[in-house]
Amino acid sequence: MKTQLTNPTHSGSVAPLRSRRAAHFLAPCLVVGIVGLSACSGGSENITVSGPTSTSTGDPTNSLPSATTAESPDAGSDEAAIAATTALFASIDPQGPGCSVAVHRDGRTVFANGYGLSDVDRRTPINAETRFDIASVGKQFTGTLILLLAEEGVLLLDDPVSTWLPQLPSWADTMTVEQLMHHTAGLPDYGELLLADGFTFDSVTTNDDVIATLQELPAPVTEPGATYLYSNTDYVLLAEIAAAATGETFAALLQNRIFEPAQADMILDPTHTAPGIAVAYYRQNDDQPWAPIASGWAQVGDGSITTTPEQLARWSSQYWSPTIGGPTINDERIANAAETGLPLFGGLQYGAGVLTGHLDSGEMFIGHEGQWGAFSTSWGVVPDARLAVAVSCNVTGLVPSELPAADLLGIWLAGQSGLGNAIVTVAGPG
Repeated sequence: MKTQLTNPTHSGSVAPLRSRRAAHFLAPCLVVGIVGLSACSGGSENITVSGPTSTSTGDPTNSLPSATTAESPDAGSDEAAIAATTALFASIDPQGPGCSVAVHRDGRTVFANGYGLSDVDRRTPINAETRFDIASVGKQFTGTLILLLAEEGVLLLDDPVSTWLPQLPSWADTMTVEQLMHHTAGLPDYGELLLADGFTFDSVTTNDDVIATLQELPAPVTEPGATYLYSNTDYVLLAEIAAAATGETFAALLQNRIFEPAQADMILDPTHTAPGIAVAYYRQNDDQPWAPIASGWAQVGDGSITTTPEQLARWSSQYWSPTIGGPTINDERIANAAETGLPLFGGLQYGAGVLTGHLDSGEMFIGHEGQWGAFSTSWGVVPDARLAVAVSCNVTGLVPSELPAADLLGIWLAGQSGLGNAIVTVAGPG
């Protein structure tokens, strides 16, 4: 579910900074089914699959390589998947903001393409190197960091929050690190608290402001451990706990323990100063020009990671072939996951910064959705198929489907040998 402070005014546009990091990968008003799937058998024949290409060096639609080398038993299957993927994003105006798309399968990027502009004023095209704020999709890195520190014995998942953040009120004695990670701590979202305290989206705010407003909170909204309540506050506190437990900054912890060991080109960048990042845009209606969006809010832990969809999809191989953490890290990511109450994918649960469920055929699904300002990212993984997809956009509402990652998984699972037919059905309310 996309949690928003106010609703978008028009399809394809949002009012300035009206949305915060999204709570769920899937909107509960939509139904998604992926059926007829089984484990990928792989293949050994090297083929070259042609994807969408630029018609000229000045074409703003994309500036990606004209072909992607893939390893597949059936070139035709990939060609069909490429055609279906291209059709999914065909409605994006090449003269406006757009999206970047990546598909990673069994150690290779088999599709990467950009649609639209990363900077409308400069007519800079979106390509495979364009960075985006991936918003709540970055929660998985905070969750992974907490699990790594638990593996090392630096902290315990059942430590009371007050062990590491004694400056919080006495209610911090009653909730644990693990409850924060699974959104069962019962805390309200800091966005609501800061706005109630008189901050605006133009205000410069950080994790310190979140801690300060929590010091005035008399009690959690719900009893800790009793129920699932998605809150960005939880992951801001996890970032603070990691820093307190190690004596290192949260940024350094991510860089040294996750990004560099995983060879992931990612950076904690809450103020969007990294080179190559797209400009986020909005407009009130379709006959107005695109206007850039910006915010002084610089919280970390709940998001604020910038990267490319290609890097995000490549990182996702950690979910089937981990190189960081212990041998049980992927079991730990979903251990004691909280029931969300969302019935999709057999009942979605919230683990260590990821939503998890199962396809009808039994394979595990892992995913998340994120939105901050006008940046949006949709991400999904099927570990048994060694397949990951990611879509990032610099404006909301561009893609006709509200679930592009789910659509992409269905498209690319159908193209894999041994998977049979994959059908993704997206239905509206009623």
